[in-house]
Amino acid sequence: MNPWSNRCLGGLWAQMSGFASTLGRSQIHNVQEISRTRQQNIESIRTTGAVMLKKIDPTRTKSWQALASHFNEMKDIHMKDLFHEDARRFEKFSLRFRDIVVDYSKNRVTENTLDLLIQLADEVHLADAIEKMFQGDRINETENRAVLHVALRNRHN
Repeated sequence: MNPWSNRCLGGLWAQMSGFASTLGRSQIHNVQEISRTRQQNIESIRTTGAVMLKKIDPTRTKSWQALASHFNEMKDIHMKDLFHEDARRFEKFSLRFRDIVVDYSKNRVTENTLDLLIQLADEVHLADAIEKMFQGDRINETENRAVLHVALRNRHN
């Protein structure tokens, strides 16, 4: 695989991580319960140390290989053809939250691409990592502390 395709797949991986993070936030139903659980986990972590995430190199998974193959199928497809084949493309490949629109319809993404990205997320246990991040687990092994990404978010919306 050439370096350019690695960057493209890496970009897709980054996008999927962002979408999965958004989905993870949308699944939080009871902020107070999550807060209590987080406090309990933080106290537990103080005595036990960092929580280890599974060490899975995504580039060595079956899902990654499937994405690489899919990339080779898609790399010569023109955007105008994708829009011509599907009049609802923008609706299918964009997200809206109030005044914010994330439009990824103008990328070489198909429903198959999304399925493959979800398979990759499942194979590397991304949902578990996101859950541990939101619970305040010490997943930053280098500094032996919780990551602070979610501390910057307004949890009331």
